[in-house]
Amino acid sequence: MTNFVANSFTPIHDMELDQQRIDQIKVKVLVPMLKSPNLLSYYADHIVQQQNHVLIQKTSSHTTDLSQSIQHLIEHLNQSQKSLTPRYFNRFQRWLGQHLEYRGQQYQYIEQLIAQINQAANFSRLVASEMAVSQQYMQELQILRQELAYYVIAAQQFVQESPQFNAQSMQFEHFLQRLQQKINTLMTSQSATDMAMLQMQLQQQVAMTLLDRFTEARQILIPAWQQHVLSIQYQQTPQQLQQLNDARHALIRRLHQALENNQISGDITTPQQ
Repeated sequence: MTNFVANSFTPIHDMELDQQRIDQIKVKVLVPMLKSPNLLSYYADHIVQQQNHVLIQKTSSHTTDLSQSIQHLIEHLNQSQKSLTPRYFNRFQRWLGQHLEYRGQQYQYIEQLIAQINQAANFSRLVASEMAVSQQYMQELQILRQELAYYVIAAQQFVQESPQFNAQSMQFEHFLQRLQQKINTLMTSQSATDMAMLQMQLQQQVAMTLLDRFTEARQILIPAWQQHVLSIQYQQTPQQLQQLNDARHALIRRLHQALENNQISGDITTPQQ
């Protein structure tokens, strides 16, 4: 997982930063702290607090609801061969009204299927909305990540340039030690935030794949399958029955692929800040 983070985000020391901005932090933030060393405890804390604030702004996720809804849809489609296959009724069975009863069962099956499709569609709209919010949070975290990088690099350069200062004393050395500890703390905090950001990326990818598969099924595969269902109500050639079966298998296979891609979300854990 650590390698994944390194590959996903540019390491702080490899980021392209404005040296003039770095120098400003050293002069306007770090130098004044030499006279008020107690302020060093709060160096860059405002950035870390903003990161934590964004990370806790979790929206309710309906990705699992969409996944479960698709699973129910698959189960319902698996019953279609039994529920929708045309049946021949002899005269006596028709006199008993069995053909009407079977036709009623078919209508009920279709109504239930439409209800499940609509439910999944509602969840898909919620997931799409949640993804937009999640992407906005990710952009904010990227901006804060760069801001923290400025403070980390400024502090590191300050430590490296310290031998040039004339103010060598035990108090100054203690300040540098505390500053180095602060750098380590900030880097550790950013590493944890990177893990949380990686989780957000993976969840977005899972949600996008799930949405893509369901949208394809809803707009293309389900209408094609329904068309085959309607056509065999009037003609029942072996070729048409095979086309219906193939369309059903294609639809179920595509929906299964969406659920398989969704499995990785269960392996992701939220890092502790």
